Order: sequence, then C-alpha cells, then structure tokens
Amino acid sequence: MSDSEDRRSGVGDRRRQPRAGVGAIAWPAAPERSVHTADGEGAAFEDAASNGTTPDDGAAGPIQPFSFDRVFQSGQREPAEVAEVAATRLREEIAALEARVERMAQDHAAELSRARSDGFEAGLVQARSEREEAVLAATDALHAALEEARRDFDRVSEDIARDAAVVAYQAANMLAGHAVDHDPVRAIDEALGRALDQVSRGTGLVIRINPAIREDLEKRVALRQAREQRRIDMMLVEDETIAIGDAQITWTEGGLVVDAMARRAAVLAELGGLLGPDGEAQLPGDAYPGGGA
Repeated sequence: MSDSEDRRSGVGDRRRQPRAGVGAIAWPAAPERSVHTADGEGAAFEDAASNGTTPDDGAAGPIQPFSFDRVFQSGQREPAEVAEVAATRLREEIAALEARVERMAQDHAAELSRARSDGFEAGLVQARSEREEAVLAATDALHAALEEARRDFDRVSEDIARDAAVVAYQAANMLAGHAVDHDPVRAIDEALGRALDQVSRGTGLVIRINPAIREDLEKRVALRQAREQRRIDMMLVEDETIAIGDAQITWTEGGLVVDAMARRAAVLAELGGLLGPDGEAQLPGDAYPGGGA
C-alpha cells in the first residue's frame, strides 16, 4: 500500500472512530475541487476533500473547514491594472508639472512686472535728472543770451545816441553857419544888447571885430539906438585876428566875448557823454560859426 493510501485509510478510521469525550463532528458537504500538481496528487486531494480530511494531516488534530469562497490574488498584477496605475501616476505627474509651470509663469509674470516697475522708476529718475540738467543748461543759456542781448542793446543805444548827437551837432552847425552867412553880425548885436543891460547909461564900450563886418555892425548899432532912443557910447576897433561873426566887447567893469570856437567847445562838453571818448573825431573839423554868445 502506498503512502497516499495509508493516509486515506487513517483519515477514514479517525472519522469513523471519534475520540473519547468528543462528540462526532458533522462535516458539511464540500464541493469537488481539482488541484493539479506536478506529481499527480490531484486524486488524493479530491478523495480527501470528499472524506473531510487532508492528505498530510495524519493524527495531528481535528480538521477545520476550508473557505472555498475566498478569492486569492497572485503576486503578479494584471496588465489592465498596471496600465491604470501607470495612467494615474502619469496624470499626477502631468498635474504636478502643470502646477509647476503655472507657478513658474506666475513667478515670471511677477518678476517681469517688478522689472518693469523698477525700470520705469529708474527711467523716471533718470528723466527727472536729465530734465533738471536740461533746465539748468537752458537757464544758463538764457541768462547768457540775455546778457548778450543787454550788451548789444546798450551798444546799439550808445551808437544811436552818438549818431543822434552828431546829427544834432551838425544840424546846429549848419543852422549857425547859415545864420552867419546871411547875418554875420547877428551874434554880435545880441551880445551888445546883453552888455547894455549890464552897464549904466553913458558907459563907454569898446568892440573889437573883423574889418569885414564893420559896416554891417555900424548899421545894426544905429538901428538899436533908434529903437532904444538913447545914444550908445561905442568905439569899434578892427582886428583881423578875430573871425567873422566873433567879437570882443569890453567896458570898465567887465566884458563879453563872442567866440564860435568857445561855443563849439561848450556844445562838445554837453554832448561828450553821448559822443564818447572819440566822438569829437566824428564831428566836422570847421569852427562853429554862429550862435549866441
């Protein structure tokens, strides 16, 4: 008899002969299950299951019922499950990468905004600095232009005043010369009237004149005597060194001088501020020929 048969025999005896003090065990009917092994022990397992024993339990103890409805899972995962796990993990990684990309985009946007703000502030500061420098430069240039314009205005004003003085002097000189040409003794007659106002009646006067105007002066003195109805005690003295139109009137207490050169010097003294230091060079060189004493 083989070992399998001995084990089956022992199991049958134990089931038929219960132990002392222990009631008979009612075994439920178990479904047939075929387990294929490499050494051909499938029949032994089938017989043992029908008898309520196991092939290798021997006399170790009572046989416990086996839960045939339990589902055993092998260590190898199914391809579908593996694919699902891989897809889930891939989706998680994609979600993580998308979140990272979103964070990086937000960080980039924040950095870009900060860089723009910093650049704008730096540009604003630079622009303000350049504006202030430009304003200062423009102000300096304006002040320089104003100073130059003021100097030009002063120079032009001086030139205009000098030209006006020269024109005025030349006009006076022309008028005086015209008066001397038409009435060479007029200035002497006016000076004689001022002298008569200063002296008492009967005071003798000495008048030194150029011989060329003696006759004209005598006629003018006769007209004055007739107009004032008094005799003028006057003595005419010819002096060729005296210019035509000039005269020297003297009396005991004083005298008057009719001198065109002196009048010219007085006019130049009055116009000296307008003519400048070299203004006299711009004037005509001839003597001032007429005018009052």
